[in-house]
Amino acid sequence: MNAVPPTSASLIAALAGVLPNGGLLTADEDLARYSRDWSGDHFGRPLAVARPASVEEMSALMRHCHAERIPVVPQGGLTGLVGAAVAADGGEIVI
Repeated sequence: MNAVPPTSASLIAALAGVLPNGGLLTADEDLARYSRDWSGDHFGRPLAVARPASVEEMSALMRHCHAERIPVVPQGGLTGLVGAAVAADGGEIVI
């Protein structure tokens, strides 16, 4: 099968459709806060930061990510010191 992988722009557009009303952050200044853990030693720029406002939005987001094979990284307070909640550069979304 010669499927062409989706571009970052097309993935972001599809995710924005799942999370209306500003529920998807993609600007560099917004992503910076979610790109480094408390230690400061681990860095990774996510594709986007998803902020679902309801269980329904979260479910739709996870269905879409699963269908498109987009890795999801859950984040809490980013107080970890080993990089476990830091997304890989450009290919994962943070929730």
